[in-house]
Amino acid sequence: MFREFRFSMFILFFLVSLNAPLSAQTCIDFEDFENEAFYAPPDYQAGDIVFTSQDIPVSLDSFVYTNGTKGLWGLKILYDFANNGVVDSSDQALWISNTVAIFDFDQLAQTSNKVSFDFWNGGGDLNFTVNDHTLYLLDNFHELPTQIAPGVSYSVVFDEEPYPGIGYGTIILEGNIHSLLIGGQEFTVDNVCAYPSTGCLISDLVVNVEDCTPNNVFFVNIDFDANNMSSDSFEIRGNGHFYGTFAYADRPIRLGPLAGDGTTPYEFVIIDSENNDCKADYNLGKINCNP
Repeated sequence: MFREFRFSMFILFFLVSLNAPLSAQTCIDFEDFENEAFYAPPDYQAGDIVFTSQDIPVSLDSFVYTNGTKGLWGLKILYDFANNGVVDSSDQALWISNTVAIFDFDQLAQTSNKVSFDFWNGGGDLNFTVNDHTLYLLDNFHELPTQIAPGVSYSVVFDEEPYPGIGYGTIILEGNIHSLLIGGQEFTVDNVCAYPSTGCLISDLVVNVEDCTPNNVFFVNIDFDANNMSSDSFEIRGNGHFYGTFAYADRPIRLGPLAGDGTTPYEFVIIDSENNDCKADYNLGKINCNP
């Protein structure tokens, strides 16, 4: 009887283990911080790491206003704002005022393919950058493009929005995410969560075009990040063409010559050799070598 019970418990543990997620998201909720902890000059200067939480280093840097001038006030742990804009003393958040906070996700054990965070925006200028790409200077999160960086999508949902862009909501980034820079003037963030990539992921796909040759053709150099791949090789396809099979170890890949006729819209699709669902595409558009 005891042996049967022990065996049954082993089977139950095994089945639960199979169904359990391999990893969970890593979140900074700021609840373990001392309230009103202040990270600012003269104790900290632009570029300094001010704290590390959940293996995510956070640094501060200068805020850029839409008129081109800069400011550096600091970061502060404060009670969060509830959906109606009043202070919620049961929850803490990071107040980012006339400063930017930079979250470095590359120090985590696994690559992050999704990042989400809650925010409260009370108005004023905003700064936003993903993966050290374009620095967006704006006054409304609705102004950001859905393709915020190569291979990274952006979306925002407001829970409360009494005025356009003002209020409480959540931002979600999906793709291979290395870093997030965000700042405002009357602004807080909370529940900054990074979700690890557990499956095959092709991201940060970049296609660089070389100068046209005298006979009106061109070459491209293709590079990307690859994580948890099913094989050691991939295919490149596009526009009904099969460009070949290549080893991941041989990246970047130089393709060409391609006709720069100004009429062919070029697209390049990267597909893992064994897992056809693991892919990414890049729309280059038309290249005119004879303007």
